[in-house]
Amino acid sequence: MKKLVNSGKFNFLQTSMTGLVIYSLTLGPILSSAIFNVGDVNVFAGDTTITTEAFTSVDDFEIKFFPFPYLRYDQGRKIICQGHYDYHRRASNADQQQVQEQVPQIAQQEGGDWQLDERKDNNGLPEVAEVNDIPIKDTYVLVEGDSNTPRLVIDHDMLDLGLGCVASACPSIMGGVPCAGVSGGILPHVEKRSIVHRLVQNYQDAKSLPLASVPQSADEIDRWQVGDSIQYATTAGVRLFVGAHAVGISVGGSFNFNGEWEHMVKKVDEYKVEVRLSNTKIVAIKARAGVAFVANMNAEYKKIFDKDHVFLFDLRYDQARQALEDMLKENNLETAQRSVDKLLLPPLGAAIPESAAAELLDPPVRYMLSDKITKNITSTGCHCGLPLLVSKDIADSNEEVYAQTLNHEDGRQTEVKMAIHKHKNTFVSIRNPFNKENWKYHRFQHTDFIDTTYGASYISTKNNALADDVPKRGNHAEILWLYSDDNANPWDIERSMDKLIRKTGMGNELRLMVPLIPKLGFVEIEFKITIGNKSLDSLVRMVMDDGVTPGAGFIAVSDGIIHNYFQLQHDPQGLCENAGDNPLAIRTCMDSHLSASQSILREIATDLLKMNSLDIDDSQRSLLVARMAKKIKSNQFVLKTILHLQPEIHVELRVRSEKFLPLEKRYYFDHNSFLLRTVQ
Repeated sequence: MKKLVNSGKFNFLQTSMTGLVIYSLTLGPILSSAIFNVGDVNVFAGDTTITTEAFTSVDDFEIKFFPFPYLRYDQGRKIICQGHYDYHRRASNADQQQVQEQVPQIAQQEGGDWQLDERKDNNGLPEVAEVNDIPIKDTYVLVEGDSNTPRLVIDHDMLDLGLGCVASACPSIMGGVPCAGVSGGILPHVEKRSIVHRLVQNYQDAKSLPLASVPQSADEIDRWQVGDSIQYATTAGVRLFVGAHAVGISVGGSFNFNGEWEHMVKKVDEYKVEVRLSNTKIVAIKARAGVAFVANMNAEYKKIFDKDHVFLFDLRYDQARQALEDMLKENNLETAQRSVDKLLLPPLGAAIPESAAAELLDPPVRYMLSDKITKNITSTGCHCGLPLLVSKDIADSNEEVYAQTLNHEDGRQTEVKMAIHKHKNTFVSIRNPFNKENWKYHRFQHTDFIDTTYGASYISTKNNALADDVPKRGNHAEILWLYSDDNANPWDIERSMDKLIRKTGMGNELRLMVPLIPKLGFVEIEFKITIGNKSLDSLVRMVMDDGVTPGAGFIAVSDGIIHNYFQLQHDPQGLCENAGDNPLAIRTCMDSHLSASQSILREIATDLLKMNSLDIDDSQRSLLVARMAKKIKSNQFVLKTILHLQPEIHVELRVRSEKFLPLEKRYYFDHNSFLLRTVQ
């Protein structure tokens, strides 16, 4: 027999499923909290559900049903000072003195000690890090923009709503006490999100700029600045999940299917607007284990099918304006494309009849690009925190991308295979809701540390291939470190740069002097190493020249760099833990680095030979290149060896922030000194 139960007791029922834990009272509607860790949800602050429950009894089991609404929300603003890195200058001794004079005043304003990694000068004042005792004049000073400096404002917001149903079963004898059992459910949901880039003329305009809305007419876009853009998407899907739970611990799995429609609209000059349409299907399978809603671990496999189409509209033409407005209103790729079909001209570089050549001088609409992209993503991660308050996420993901670009602007067709490894460490917290200025546009604060390696293999041919057109093949690798903080202070920047210096060994080149402004707002630091096809081919030839001992040439250079670093039993960057000034400990540490670097360089040499083999396809080759890039950044000595052997590798540091003019530094490698030199 089945019966409806209405309990009058405050019995806590814990129902745990894949990615979902609900704490619920058995008294009618209740406010409860949930964490739904699916895909990239971890970067957001959390989810909230309101549940009601109904009970039935079947033999010895009590089955409880929960219809519940589901909410996931995030909103924030980044303000970035505009300018050019030429505005920056090298530091002087006067700069250092000014920094030290500011410290007591700022410490007093902020109410005490800033805890500056225990770096003090002779007067007991905090000081800028002195790596390798490089004179302060070799450091770059971040220059504060004034109130009239233009700013780029980036607004993002996301709202994900759903209405689902959950069922949980456990033995009736437990009487409502948390018990072991099984659960499952379904959650249909709809997500809306947008990212808006707008350029304003001064800092006050950036602080007071109202939130943007999705444009509905060409007249709205007429008022945009050149470079302004909006990217907005609608996602609809369903999650199916099943799991088991016992005394606060849960395990389970889920299946997720989403369909997504995305627009990207950008004003590229005074009259022309670029529109990108994306139609995406996402299928994901996820496994999870967690403890209540405080922490969990998860693993996921995701397959993404993406179609991209890019159009260029000239708003001087009435028919182009009407076609643009029609496209903005459509959430279907085929229907949207029909709205411009009569106006379309072929992609740039394609063969054009002479009779139509005049129209190319000033077309109302042009079809610029078409992409088909398939991605396979596997990821593992862990999450802890409280919904909508604070969360910490650490995730590793491996991504294989199969992209076929059908049309380029120069008329070429490209097929790309790419492998990506990403390590992401994210902290999200709610801002102070009683601070009206912060809360108006900045609901949450994000801090990200991202470490990424890319490997790609590609082939490019002409659409209308001529007899003498030879396909272009190549490989490409990138190493990227990114630090981003919505509410940074000078010592956050210093600590992040210290980490990067230890990873790369580039103390001379990466040192920055940050004026002691207590609240810097948004700060982003990006360090990128790009290894192009020419450099990879050169490394392959070097390994082949080694003959029967692949990697011998690499190791000879690496040994020299390591001995140079540890000369006179000195460890200038503190790579040897607890070694201090003990010569024996430093010698042991040096031997350890010699052995580790030699082993890694032999593996890199082996990967280079495999990469050059005809027995592997482009997918395998891209995986090899990505794996090799990951090994190159494994320690600073291996990295410096590759940079020493290939001066044409691009090395770049970029700093963007709310307060300071953007800084951009590029480097090349000096064979003789093993040091990078700045290119202005």
